[in-house]
Amino acid sequence: NAFLRSDLLGGLNLHMYYGRTKGHGHMDKMNFEIIANRINYTPDLGYPEYAEQFPKRYEWTSHTISHNTVMVDLSAQNGTDYAGYPIGYEDGPVVKYIEADDPSVYDQTNMYRRAMCTVETSPGKGYVADFFRVQGGSAHELSFHGGEGNVSVEGIELIPQKKGTLQGEDTEFGRRKDRKTVMFDFSLGRGNGYHYLYDVAKAEKPCGYVKLTYCIKDTWAQRTGLEGKPYLDAYFLTETDRTVIAKGQPPVNKIGNPPYLYYYLGRRQGEDLKSNFVSVYEPYIDNSEIRSVEKAPFKDAVDEFEAVCVKVTLTDGRVDYLFHSLNEETSFTVRDGLEFKGRLGFVRFKDGRILHAFLSCGEYIKAEGKTILEASVPAVTGYTVDFQKNPDSINYIDVAIRENTLPKSLPDLLGRYIYIETKRPGNAVYQIQDIQSGKNGKFRIIIDETPIRGYKNGVNGKDGFSYRFEEGAAFTIPLSFSL
Repeated sequence: NAFLRSDLLGGLNLHMYYGRTKGHGHMDKMNFEIIANRINYTPDLGYPEYAEQFPKRYEWTSHTISHNTVMVDLSAQNGTDYAGYPIGYEDGPVVKYIEADDPSVYDQTNMYRRAMCTVETSPGKGYVADFFRVQGGSAHELSFHGGEGNVSVEGIELIPQKKGTLQGEDTEFGRRKDRKTVMFDFSLGRGNGYHYLYDVAKAEKPCGYVKLTYCIKDTWAQRTGLEGKPYLDAYFLTETDRTVIAKGQPPVNKIGNPPYLYYYLGRRQGEDLKSNFVSVYEPYIDNSEIRSVEKAPFKDAVDEFEAVCVKVTLTDGRVDYLFHSLNEETSFTVRDGLEFKGRLGFVRFKDGRILHAFLSCGEYIKAEGKTILEASVPAVTGYTVDFQKNPDSINYIDVAIRENTLPKSLPDLLGRYIYIETKRPGNAVYQIQDIQSGKNGKFRIIIDETPIRGYKNGVNGKDGFSYRFEEGAAFTIPLSFSL
């Protein structure tokens, strides 16, 4: 789990899940929830009606399609034993950020990577920017749902389907033609979940902009006594070849659950497909602070799977630019004159003045050739030399740091995270609690948890331990800078 939290009661908070999905887990890696103004704007469906061999449990409630994530090739994710791989995390005053990857969720994918940011627009208020890259397979379908309430659609004309479900007009709700019994058939797998989406409206044509506005009901009475009406705006900026709005049903035997939630599905198709689903979400009370959302075009041709810039214009005239790139060694320039080099960059203007700028694992942001913000060292890199190999109350990693990436001050690394490459199951990411200079240019990093994965043979310690990474493994400590 990753949480991006506001310091204010009722402020903008984001939860993104990249943990294990086997056992009682759902097939929902990279699912997210937005919690703001004391309510959950994008609630998970939660516990199924029955934890038994019940079709709806496997084919809908715990299926990928019912969660705020991406379904690949019309099938649910694989069950995974371990969490995904965190790539970056920041907890800045204006921009907060989490990024993780786990291509093992599908056999055919070699990237399943989501980066999400919360951006504050005023105290406790803001929006969420989302960059979800998927590579592999021939069909990618982004699924999203808001909380209980009606939804309006802008940017595309949808045609209502006369009857049936998304599976087809001849397929009734919950009916799966190849299932011969009333129980879930494990030999058939989970299917695509379309037979649980009903009251369908869709457009079978390319579309590069859709805006949804959810009029959110306070289902669980968390805003009792508070004034104002909750809304959620969702902007989808990536071209898809099919757009769907349909109803999906939460578990019906949980007291207080709404009868349905509105789902958005945006599908892309193609051989050896690459997708970067770019979206922006704004939860608010009564009045939005956003005037417009768009992708800022680059000067030169750029594959938006590699890099993208989102431009958000606020109602008071402030203009935000948020860059995200897979290629940290290449600079990109948008037509508005901004140049960026790195992984994540943000700048906010008003009337030509720079109000705030931020870099994470980035080298610089420039405007018309003039430097706005520059990093002395974008990231500390090196390799591991040794680590704590037995259980102990203090855990350490000894590292060699590349000289040209040494930070100006070692205490600046406290509280940041070290990301260690590993070919073993699970990740090797640790928070830095202390760092000490050692001999021969080596450093000892005190970390927040053990490098031990478990026993080598599973249950008996006599054969020693297995570890999350090996000596000699490369590492990165991303740094951030702000103005």
